[in-house]
Amino acid sequence: MHMNGNRGFTMFELIAVIAVIILFAAIAVPSYIVLADDAKKSVLLSNTRSLTSMVAACSVMFDRENWYGSWDADDDETLNNYLERLMGTTEGGHYSNSYGFENPYNGNKAILDYNQTLGSGDGKDPAVFMTANQSYAYAGKGSTKNLIGTIVVYFHLADGITTEISFYYVDKDGKKSDQVFRYGGTENDTQWEEKKKELPIEPVVASPY
Repeated sequence: MHMNGNRGFTMFELIAVIAVIILFAAIAVPSYIVLADDAKKSVLLSNTRSLTSMVAACSVMFDRENWYGSWDADDDETLNNYLERLMGTTEGGHYSNSYGFENPYNGNKAILDYNQTLGSGDGKDPAVFMTANQSYAYAGKGSTKNLIGTIVVYFHLADGITTEISFYYVDKDGKKSDQVFRYGGTENDTQWEEKKKELPIEPVVASPY
Protein backbone atom coordinates (compact mmCIF):
# COMPACT_ATOMS: atom_id res chain seq x y z
CA MET A 1 0.00 0.00 0.00
CA HIS A 2 1.33 3.40 -0.98
CA MET A 3 0.99 6.41 1.33
CA ASN A 4 0.72 9.88 -0.12
CA GLY A 5 3.14 12.61 0.90
CA ASN A 6 0.57 14.62 2.95
CA ARG A 7 0.91 14.63 6.69
CA GLY A 8 -0.58 16.57 9.57
CA PHE A 9 1.15 18.97 11.91
CA THR A 10 3.22 17.47 14.64
CA MET A 11 2.41 18.35 18.23
CA PHE A 12 5.58 20.44 18.40
CA GLU A 13 4.56 22.47 15.34
CA LEU A 14 1.07 23.09 16.74
CA ILE A 15 2.52 24.26 20.04
CA ALA A 16 4.93 26.57 18.19
CA VAL A 17 2.08 28.12 16.14
CA ILE A 18 -0.07 28.63 19.26
CA ALA A 19 2.88 30.22 21.07
CA VAL A 20 3.41 32.69 18.20
CA ILE A 21 -0.31 33.60 18.19
CA ILE A 22 -0.26 34.17 21.94
CA LEU A 23 2.87 36.32 21.61
CA PHE A 24 1.28 38.53 18.94
CA ALA A 25 -1.93 38.83 21.00
CA ALA A 26 0.08 39.83 24.07
CA ILE A 27 1.66 42.63 22.04
CA ALA A 28 -1.40 43.75 20.04
CA VAL A 29 -4.19 43.71 22.63
CA PRO A 30 -2.61 46.16 25.12
CA SER A 31 -1.72 48.47 22.23
CA TYR A 32 -5.31 48.36 20.99
CA ILE A 33 -6.65 49.11 24.47
CA VAL A 34 -4.34 52.12 24.79
CA LEU A 35 -5.32 53.41 21.33
CA ALA A 36 -9.04 52.95 22.08
CA ASP A 37 -8.69 54.81 25.37
CA ASP A 38 -6.74 57.63 23.71
CA ALA A 39 -9.51 57.93 21.10
CA LYS A 40 -12.15 58.24 23.81
CA LYS A 41 -10.12 60.87 25.62
CA SER A 42 -9.86 62.79 22.34
CA VAL A 43 -13.65 62.67 22.04
CA LEU A 44 -14.01 63.97 25.60
CA LEU A 45 -11.54 66.77 24.97
CA SER A 46 -13.21 67.84 21.73
CA ASN A 47 -16.70 67.71 23.22
CA THR A 48 -15.58 69.64 26.29
CA ARG A 49 -14.30 72.39 24.03
CA SER A 50 -17.55 72.35 22.04
CA LEU A 51 -19.57 72.62 25.24
CA THR A 52 -17.39 75.52 26.35
CA SER A 53 -18.31 77.39 23.18
CA MET A 54 -22.01 76.69 23.71
CA VAL A 55 -21.99 77.82 27.35
CA ALA A 56 -20.09 80.99 26.48
CA ALA A 57 -22.49 81.82 23.64
CA CYS A 58 -25.54 81.34 25.88
CA SER A 59 -24.05 83.20 28.85
CA VAL A 60 -24.40 86.59 27.14
CA MET A 61 -28.18 86.29 27.54
CA PHE A 62 -27.92 86.31 31.34
CA ASP A 63 -26.59 88.66 34.01
CA ARG A 64 -23.71 87.09 35.89
CA GLU A 65 -25.79 86.65 39.06
CA ASN A 66 -28.13 84.45 36.99
CA TRP A 67 -25.48 82.15 35.59
CA TYR A 68 -26.26 79.48 38.17
CA GLY A 69 -29.36 78.59 40.17
CA SER A 70 -30.85 75.52 41.81
CA TRP A 71 -32.25 73.08 39.31
CA ASP A 72 -35.92 73.66 38.48
CA ALA A 73 -37.47 71.76 35.58
CA ASP A 74 -39.79 74.71 34.86
CA ASP A 75 -37.17 77.45 35.15
CA ASP A 76 -34.95 78.83 32.42
CA GLU A 77 -34.11 82.10 34.14
CA THR A 78 -30.58 80.98 34.97
CA LEU A 79 -27.86 79.86 32.57
CA ASN A 80 -27.48 76.32 33.90
CA ASN A 81 -31.21 75.63 33.85
CA TYR A 82 -31.52 77.15 30.40
CA LEU A 83 -28.70 74.94 29.11
CA GLU A 84 -30.24 71.81 30.55
CA ARG A 85 -33.63 72.62 29.05
CA LEU A 86 -32.04 73.67 25.76
CA MET A 87 -30.01 70.50 25.34
CA GLY A 88 -32.08 67.99 27.26
CA THR A 89 -34.56 65.60 25.70
CA THR A 90 -36.21 62.35 26.79
CA GLU A 91 -36.07 59.31 24.56
CA GLY A 92 -37.75 56.10 25.59
CA GLY A 93 -37.89 57.22 29.20
CA HIS A 94 -34.18 58.03 29.28
CA TYR A 95 -32.46 61.40 29.56
CA SER A 96 -30.73 62.41 26.37
CA ASN A 97 -29.69 65.54 24.54
CA SER A 98 -30.25 66.96 21.10
CA TYR A 99 -26.68 68.18 20.58
CA GLY A 100 -24.86 64.88 20.27
CA PHE A 101 -22.93 64.98 23.56
CA GLU A 102 -22.30 61.41 24.62
CA ASN A 103 -20.26 59.65 27.27
CA PRO A 104 -17.76 57.67 25.13
CA TYR A 105 -17.42 54.93 27.74
CA ASN A 106 -21.09 53.98 28.14
CA GLY A 107 -23.08 55.89 25.51
CA ASN A 108 -25.03 57.84 28.17
CA LYS A 109 -26.41 61.10 26.75
CA ALA A 110 -27.87 62.54 29.96
CA ILE A 111 -27.33 66.23 30.80
CA LEU A 112 -27.63 66.50 34.58
CA ASP A 113 -27.49 69.06 37.34
CA TYR A 114 -26.10 68.84 40.88
CA ASN A 115 -29.56 68.37 42.39
CA GLN A 116 -30.21 65.25 40.32
CA THR A 117 -28.95 61.88 41.48
CA LEU A 118 -25.65 60.45 40.28
CA GLY A 119 -26.23 57.06 41.82
CA SER A 120 -27.87 54.90 39.17
CA GLY A 121 -29.53 54.73 35.78
CA ASP A 122 -29.06 57.80 33.61
CA GLY A 123 -27.58 59.57 36.63
CA LYS A 124 -24.54 57.29 36.73
CA ASP A 125 -21.72 58.59 34.53
CA PRO A 126 -23.82 61.08 32.50
CA ALA A 127 -22.57 62.88 29.39
CA VAL A 128 -22.53 66.30 31.06
CA PHE A 129 -22.79 67.29 34.72
CA MET A 130 -23.24 70.91 35.85
CA THR A 131 -22.65 71.92 39.45
CA ALA A 132 -21.71 74.75 41.79
CA ASN A 133 -20.83 72.39 44.63
CA GLN A 134 -17.07 72.07 45.07
CA SER A 135 -17.30 68.50 46.40
CA TYR A 136 -19.49 67.40 43.53
CA ALA A 137 -17.31 69.29 41.06
CA TYR A 138 -15.05 66.34 41.68
CA ALA A 139 -13.92 64.99 44.98
CA GLY A 140 -13.54 61.40 43.76
CA LYS A 141 -15.59 59.86 46.54
CA GLY A 142 -19.19 58.99 47.32
CA SER A 143 -21.62 59.59 44.48
CA THR A 144 -19.14 61.92 42.82
CA LYS A 145 -17.16 58.89 41.68
CA ASN A 146 -20.03 58.22 39.24
CA LEU A 147 -18.62 60.67 36.71
CA ILE A 148 -16.49 58.35 34.56
CA GLY A 149 -16.43 59.76 31.02
CA THR A 150 -18.41 62.81 32.11
CA ILE A 151 -17.80 66.43 31.12
CA VAL A 152 -18.02 68.56 34.27
CA VAL A 153 -19.12 72.20 34.12
CA TYR A 154 -18.21 73.76 37.47
CA PHE A 155 -19.70 77.15 38.37
CA HIS A 156 -17.48 78.93 40.91
CA LEU A 157 -19.72 80.96 43.21
CA ALA A 158 -18.89 83.87 45.53
CA ASP A 159 -21.79 85.41 47.44
CA GLY A 160 -24.20 83.73 45.06
CA ILE A 161 -22.55 85.17 41.93
CA THR A 162 -20.60 83.07 39.44
CA THR A 163 -17.03 84.32 39.24
CA GLU A 164 -15.96 81.81 36.57
CA ILE A 165 -16.90 78.51 34.98
CA SER A 166 -14.41 75.63 34.71
CA PHE A 167 -14.65 72.83 32.16
CA TYR A 168 -12.95 69.45 32.43
CA TYR A 169 -13.70 65.73 32.12
CA VAL A 170 -13.16 62.56 34.14
CA ASP A 171 -11.29 59.65 32.53
CA LYS A 172 -11.94 55.92 32.85
CA ASP A 173 -9.71 55.70 35.92
CA GLY A 174 -11.75 58.36 37.72
CA LYS A 175 -9.05 60.98 37.31
CA LYS A 176 -9.96 64.57 36.58
CA SER A 177 -8.37 66.00 33.46
CA ASP A 178 -6.44 69.22 33.48
CA GLN A 179 -8.77 72.18 33.21
CA VAL A 180 -9.72 72.34 29.53
CA PHE A 181 -10.92 75.91 29.72
CA ARG A 182 -12.03 78.59 32.16
CA TYR A 183 -14.61 81.18 31.18
CA GLY A 184 -15.41 84.43 32.96
CA GLY A 185 -12.30 84.44 35.11
CA THR A 186 -9.13 86.40 34.44
CA GLU A 187 -9.53 86.41 30.66
CA ASN A 188 -11.27 89.48 29.30
CA ASP A 189 -13.95 89.47 26.60
CA THR A 190 -11.51 90.24 23.79
CA GLN A 191 -9.29 87.29 24.70
CA TRP A 192 -12.31 85.03 24.94
CA GLU A 193 -13.63 86.06 21.54
CA GLU A 194 -10.25 85.21 20.03
CA LYS A 195 -10.11 81.87 21.85
CA LYS A 196 -13.62 80.91 20.70
CA LYS A 197 -12.44 80.91 17.10
CA GLU A 198 -10.12 78.01 17.93
CA LEU A 199 -12.83 75.85 19.50
CA PRO A 200 -14.99 73.40 17.51
CA ILE A 201 -18.75 73.87 17.70
CA GLU A 202 -20.04 70.40 16.80
CA PRO A 203 -19.57 67.56 19.31
CA VAL A 204 -17.69 64.47 18.20
CA VAL A 205 -19.52 61.13 18.21
CA ALA A 206 -17.46 58.39 19.82
CA SER A 207 -16.50 55.37 17.75
CA PRO A 208 -18.03 52.12 19.09
CA TYR A 209 -14.60 50.44 18.69
